[in-house]
Amino acid sequence: INSFQRGLAAPEPLIRALALRVLSSIRVPDVLQIQIMGVQKCAKDHSPYVRKCAANALAKLCPRCDPAQRESLMSEVITTMLDSDSSTMVLTSAIIA
Repeated sequence: INSFQRGLAAPEPLIRALALRVLSSIRVPDVLQIQIMGVQKCAKDHSPYVRKCAANALAKLCPRCDPAQRESLMSEVITTMLDSDSSTMVLTSAIIA
């Protein structure tokens, strides 16, 4: 888990995106908070590909969150992506999520 968290801070966008994809694929309930923080961080990334992966990861995490977490996460991340992102790749993934 620590390696993937370090990967989220890597200078290369592909590494950040892959680290988030792998981190969000881990289905251990104890790791859910770390995954949510990773999605929130990557949703604000300067790379459109990393933001797209954050939207996809959000779709994977939301079914595992409790209703209060789900509502705050969706309103915070998806609303930000839909309102302020100009990349069609990110917008498409945000709409699907």
